[in-house]
Amino acid sequence: MRDRNEQRGFGCPLRAWVAAVLLAFLLPAHATGEGDFDAGFAAYERGDYAAALAEWQPLAEAGD
Repeated sequence: MRDRNEQRGFGCPLRAWVAAVLLAFLLPAHATGEGDFDAGFAAYERGDYAAALAEWQPLAEAGD
């Protein structure tokens, strides 16, 4: 028996399209080289909030 989504044509191609759209939004923010989420999170975890802000501010201004 076929899945409802496959019957409507929303099977794997829809998932691939959604993944492509998500990547299109995520990659430009990280490609700028300004700000690093992981570095900001590490700074936040160790209590260095100024460093976390410095890493996250450019990402936030870019819409991430």
